[in-house]
Amino acid sequence: LGEAIITEAVVSLGDTVGTAVTMGDDFEKTLHMAIIDAAENKGVFTQEDLLLEWEQAQQRKIAQENAMFQKTKVDFHSMDSEAAQ
Repeated sequence: LGEAIITEAVVSLGDTVGTAVTMGDDFEKTLHMAIIDAAENKGVFTQEDLLLEWEQAQQRKIAQENAMFQKTKVDFHSMDSEAAQ
């Protein structure tokens, strides 16, 4: 079986611990997730508006990246049709 890279982070906010484990080697992302987990465990997010705002911002970023990648896609089927003419 292939090897999988796992990244783990454990942080503390005072006496409250936050943890995160992700597939891959993006330690910065994993660290941010652990910080958010610690903040959530500590009760920092009494209202989830901030988390929802962050999620919406992330979704917009993903949509922009996907749109950028779609522009670079090559339609090989149409290239074959043009070459056949």
